[in-house]
Amino acid sequence: MKTKKEMLKWGKEVAESEGFEITEVDSVGVYYEEDKVRNVIYKGNYKDKSSILKVYDDPRFTDEPAALKKFNKQNGSKKIFAPEVYSSKIIDPHKGWIIMEKIPDEAKPFESPLNKKERKEFLEAFVEYRKNFPKEATRPDLLVENLSPEEFHHFRMQRWLELANNNEFERELNGEDAVLDKDKFILRYREACKHIKNEFSQRKMEWYHGHFKPPEVFWVKGEESKFYLLDFAHTKYYPVGYELGLTIWADVFMDIEYDDFYKDWQKRVTRWLNMMEEVVVPELEIENFDSLIRATLLERIMGTVMADITASDVLDREEQQKRIKYLFKLFDYLKAKLN
Repeated sequence: MKTKKEMLKWGKEVAESEGFEITEVDSVGVYYEEDKVRNVIYKGNYKDKSSILKVYDDPRFTDEPAALKKFNKQNGSKKIFAPEVYSSKIIDPHKGWIIMEKIPDEAKPFESPLNKKERKEFLEAFVEYRKNFPKEATRPDLLVENLSPEEFHHFRMQRWLELANNNEFERELNGEDAVLDKDKFILRYREACKHIKNEFSQRKMEWYHGHFKPPEVFWVKGEESKFYLLDFAHTKYYPVGYELGLTIWADVFMDIEYDDFYKDWQKRVTRWLNMMEEVVVPELEIENFDSLIRATLLERIMGTVMADITASDVLDREEQQKRIKYLFKLFDYLKAKLN
């Protein structure tokens, strides 16, 4: 992967070659560590239009320009939209760039924690997106996409386990304390694998945007609300229910404040589950939703603990320990409902 300096240099080279006038760096996306940069997004002008340039070099496979174009071509919604693509290039399965429409200034991202009205609006946007999203891939299937949902989740768990394992081993070699209590962790890892097997052996894979979460969905408020969906870099086949778990991960799991009491934090999860039951389940006809979302969240909890906390250098130790404590308590609460 490129460093931040290398990505910024490459972004300027793309801008110069394509006639994109940069006005500012909008954001820098990292892959778990601060100097492992996977994309840079610039604001600027292209052919006299306010535009966005995104350059990416992602360790994961992506065909983001193609996925975005296909959605725009197929989308029949009058409520949810995505930026128009002005120019793009896929260099290889990891690397490329897009020059695209800058969405209206009045469109604002959903910001955590979402309140009741915002949760409902967000989930109504989710339903609209699912009804208008392509059902088939824009590229040849990846090997992992031919796994069953059960196997797919186990594959993810094993990748996260390797990340956590390597980081914990490095800490201990350097004389530092491990982040995880091994016994408590392994007990829950095995429980998660058991419930994933029970729940997902009869489920199916679906073609998803893959990153439908609050910061990627922009909302223009009004009598007739409009939404803009960004970041198509994660589009692939996922197990049914994947993005609903992702939503809770983004709004709740990644937003634990020191002044939160655990029960108040857990209620945020419950409110999401209740609103999903009300808004999403009847529209998308999801069967046995309660067991599906609970098993999905067990996987999400373990992924958060292993990758976002244990394998990350962004959080200090005090925050790591608090987040793990809260997540394991939630794990036990959800698991009890599945037994």
